[in-house]
Amino acid sequence: MRTNRSGLTLVEMLITIGLGVTIAAIVGSIAISGIVHIRTVKRQERLYSNAAHVSDTLAYWVRQAEALNVISPTELVMTFPDSTQKTFLKDGTRIMFDGVALTEDNSEVTNLSFVALPVSVQVSATLRYAGSDEEISFSTAAARRNN
Repeated sequence: MRTNRSGLTLVEMLITIGLGVTIAAIVGSIAISGIVHIRTVKRQERLYSNAAHVSDTLAYWVRQAEALNVISPTELVMTFPDSTQKTFLKDGTRIMFDGVALTEDNSEVTNLSFVALPVSVQVSATLRYAGSDEEISFSTAAARRNN
């Protein structure tokens, strides 16, 4: 007698389920790794953007200044032709310009240093993304215009 059985045995079902779970775990692992990498790249991009903003702002105002005075390694006072003054300084974990924060809330300034040169100033800074190991260091010099 011949019996026609269709369907899967228990062993075939267990193998199919095991393979499905393994493939799902591999795909999930790749997806999580990609998400972590994207977040890291975004943090680094924000740090770079913060550093560029600080550097550009400093360069702009130094060019306008008539006199530069490094009060301390973390404080620069600029005097303008109309005798007004503006100050760059490190206040806690922020870089401040005339009382306004130049760095974002999620960026911490771990190092800021101004060095006076004859007609320019050199600035070095290190920014770190809050709550992570990502950081960026930069150094630039900005010169006054010839008056």
